[in-house]
Amino acid sequence: MAPHNLWLRCSARGEVGQYLRCTLLYGHHFKVEGQADPSNTRLSLEIPAGECRRLELEPQADGLVAGFSCERPGVYSLLAEYDLGVYSHLKDGSYLRGRVSREDVTRIVHFRHFAKTIVTIGDQGNWPGSYGMPLEIIPLRLDRDEVDILVQAGGRPLVNNQVFAHCNGRAVSRFTRTGPDGKVSLGVFQGEWMFIVRLETEGEKDIDARIQGATLTLNVNT
Repeated sequence: MAPHNLWLRCSARGEVGQYLRCTLLYGHHFKVEGQADPSNTRLSLEIPAGECRRLELEPQADGLVAGFSCERPGVYSLLAEYDLGVYSHLKDGSYLRGRVSREDVTRIVHFRHFAKTIVTIGDQGNWPGSYGMPLEIIPLRLDRDEVDILVQAGGRPLVNNQVFAHCNGRAVSRFTRTGPDGKVSLGVFQGEWMFIVRLETEGEKDIDARIQGATLTLNVNT
C-alpha cells in the first residue's frame, strides 16, 4: 500500500565527539510495514555553520541505518527523501506499483516522501528554519505541553492543510489545519511524536496526480 509514512528515529541529544546512529523507517504511524528502497532514498545531515553531508544508508532488519560523528555543538538536522515512483490507484482504494493495465484502475499517481528530525549536540542551540524541501514541516517552538510548527510547500506557507500528530506507544492522536500563515499549535506530552502532512497536486503528461507526504519526529521531555 503506497500511502505510508517515512520517518526518522535518532537520539534527540548527544555530545561533541559522540557517534550517533539513526534509522529511516517506513510504515504507518510508528508501525513499521516494509522498508524504503535504498536505491531511491536519500539522507543528508545538516550541521551547524551551514554544512551539508550525504549519509550512506545500510539496510537492516527494521529499516535503513546511517551514522554520523558529532564534531561541533549545535542543532543538527537529518533530512530524508524517498521517491516511490508511479502507482496505479484502483477503484477499491488500493494501489499497485507501476502502470497496471486493468479496468479498475482509476488514475496513475506519483508518490514522494520526506522526513526530518532534529538532534541537539551539547548546549541548546537555535532550531533551524526551512531547508527548501518540496514539502516540509518546520519546528518553531516547543514548550512543556505545546509545539508550534510551520508547514511549507515549495518554500511557501501551506494554508488550510491537514496536520496529524501521533505519539509512539500511546493511543493518542491530534488533528488540526494550518492557518493563513501555514502555522499550527498542537498540544503534546512526554514521548516520541510524529507530525504528518500530505499534499496532493495535479500531475502532468501521463501522471494524473502527485502525492507528497512529510513527517517531523520530535522527542518531547516534560
